[in-house]
Amino acid sequence: MWIEDGARHWPDRLAVVDEGRGEAGRFTYRDLNDRANRLATWLRDTAGVGRGDRVGVLALNGVEALDALFACARLGAVFVPFNWRSPWRELADLIALTGPTALLYTAPFQ
Repeated sequence: MWIEDGARHWPDRLAVVDEGRGEAGRFTYRDLNDRANRLATWLRDTAGVGRGDRVGVLALNGVEALDALFACARLGAVFVPFNWRSPWRELADLIALTGPTALLYTAPFQ
């Protein structure tokens, strides 16, 4: 996976800037790789996600969406992003239709 390669070759090089977080939103390749590993471990061990399972994601544009994408890739799971602008009834229908094993969401969507 390219994020793992980036962490190996350029661990301290800036990979992503999440403007919504200010100075705390600067992530190196090592940071992104570590975040993806932690989330993949949690998805596998706690949420029971395995190869081919769907993981729904309802999040604003930010580093959390990348965390989920890379974690799913690591597990061989299917990343299913939901549009946070969709009305709640539409989201409920889409979630029911796709049947994710886990649904990840950020604070605004609790």
